[in-house]
Amino acid sequence: MVINFSIQKMRSGQQNVARLSLQLAMRISDTQQIPSSGIETDPSSTHVSPSVSAETPRTSANAMLVGLPSGAIRVESPAQRPLADIGRLAAGQMRRVADMKAVALEREVVLARHHPADSLAPGLKARVRDVAEQLAVRCAVSPEVGKSQQPVAGAWRYLQAVDAVCRKLSVDQVGEVRNELRAALAQSGHSQPDRDLLQNVIDEITRPGGQTLAQFMSERAFTGLCLPNLRMTAEGQEEPDSRTFNSVLPNLAESTFDHNPMGRTLLWEGACQLFTGPHQAQRREKLRKVVFEFPNVTKEGQSRLETPWEFMMAVDQLRVDEPVDLHALEQRS
Repeated sequence: MVINFSIQKMRSGQQNVARLSLQLAMRISDTQQIPSSGIETDPSSTHVSPSVSAETPRTSANAMLVGLPSGAIRVESPAQRPLADIGRLAAGQMRRVADMKAVALEREVVLARHHPADSLAPGLKARVRDVAEQLAVRCAVSPEVGKSQQPVAGAWRYLQAVDAVCRKLSVDQVGEVRNELRAALAQSGHSQPDRDLLQNVIDEITRPGGQTLAQFMSERAFTGLCLPNLRMTAEGQEEPDSRTFNSVLPNLAESTFDHNPMGRTLLWEGACQLFTGPHQAQRREKLRKVVFEFPNVTKEGQSRLETPWEFMMAVDQLRVDEPVDLHALEQRS
């Protein structure tokens, strides 16, 4: 009787452990499926698989302990996930946070529509301060030594929200928005070129009758090319041709080189506005490579791009040029 009781107790304990382990596996699976934005991640690194053998002795031992096959549970630790995947997940999380905060700011304007026009409603002011802090602090990303830079996820979305909100407010209210943004920016960790550019953007989109964010940054990106006589499109063209696209790439790389990720993000978005059309998606990715590929903080023994010729050769090695339609060029001439 004692032996049978002990066996039943052991079996009951094993079943409880098995149940808890399966619940833990289900929770981990649900947690790893939370990111649902357009982030391209390797499916094999983001889920719990019932068919793949365990990769760590610890996981296999836990499965065997509860009487399950050794390959029944597969949970990857952050150390096992490629760094590129971790970076994409972090960027995706920043984009989702930016979307939520931007939508909250835009919604607050509607809720505060009956507030007196000479000041911001308390709720709207709090939302503005939140976005200002994100732009001034969270988006102040320092470049890694000797490595290519990455776009600051969410930065453009924050500024789009501010731009949209300011066009629905009175002059006095927009002035308060500008003051909140300036105060936050004065204490930010942005580099001086990035801070100056961001300050110019804020001044423009909070100026009565000023340009939109897209208009202002496309103009700044074009001015930085130092090609004042360049015509982006000819008569009858719906987008710049390949020859024009290829010709601006070295100048774009050089004009954005001294900026850190925040400044490069704004100028990249501005450059993308210059190439709207059927090939915008492909060109956007090529422009990203040109803007972010070259480090301005180099490690020991690494050469730093200096001359126009060096930028031209470096961009050529990226292989982002488009094939030129010579027949179309002959027709234009």
